Amino acid sequence: MPRTEERWQDFDVDTDYLRDPSKKHIMKVSEEECNKMGIASQCRDLCTHILIPLNQCRKATWYMPWRCSELYEGYTKCLENDAMRLRAVVSQRFYQQFGIEEVREGHTHATSQYQMMSNPKSSIWNTDTAPTSNN
Repeated sequence: MPRTEERWQDFDVDTDYLRDPSKKHIMKVSEEECNKMGIASQCRDLCTHILIPLNQCRKATWYMPWRCSELYEGYTKCLENDAMRLRAVVSQRFYQQFGIEEVREGHTHATSQYQMMSNPKSSIWNTDTAPTSNN
């Protein structure tokens, strides 16, 4: 007999596209669907399309914490990506409002975090370009 979670195994939980602050994202779920599924207004965001099957899976498995873990991890990752995009948008608006174009040495714009997170070679933790100590 198949497990309840296998019903959602082909569900796409990839939300890396949310990290891009230059695009305007729209919800994949309509307000009527949110009302029908009983989604609270504070939970209606760009990750609602994952929250609906997660809640269905939770109800089907009696809210057991070790079940529906793939959907839960996808939902939390979606919230992280959305928060990162929002921080970059707010920082970009701040820099535009105050006319800050030049970055001080050793500092980066928050909008460059998107490129750093999506490109591991440009990460600050890259050991190839780590400074050497002169002790």
